[in-house]
Amino acid sequence: MKKKKTSTKPKAIKRCGVFDREQARKDGKNAMDVLWKIANTAKADLSVTEYEIATYEASLQRVEQELNALLLPPGTQPVLPEDLFDRV
Repeated sequence: MKKKKTSTKPKAIKRCGVFDREQARKDGKNAMDVLWKIANTAKADLSVTEYEIATYEASLQRVEQELNALLLPPGTQPVLPEDLFDRV
């Protein structure tokens, strides 16, 4: 039987569940910039209807709202839209 080799260096602790808000904010902004560019490009495409563009843009606005709510600093209460319960 071979004996396991032991290292004298302490193993690095792997951090699990650490959320970097600033990095998430930067990544989210970059992703949203790409999605908005797609929307602007679609406006110039004659095969995309105005209805499709409007629903896509509305979806993007909703995603931005959700991202902003998720990235609030700890301890800050999110503000719900006033018409949240009026929607059917």
